[in-house]
Amino acid sequence: MDSRVRPQRAGVAGIRARMDQAAELSDVVALEGEPSSRPADLEALRPGRRP
Repeated sequence: MDSRVRPQRAGVAGIRARMDQAAELSDVVALEGEPSSRPADLEALRPGRRP
């Protein structure tokens, strides 16, 4: 399970970091094209969560 959680966490953290650094509206629009399901996917991988 941990092997699936780490990449998801890294992906979510990367998107959040790039959003924090976005200087132009076009940067934000481009980042919105990133898979928006990543946070939900990460939450689903947490122990005790049902898919």
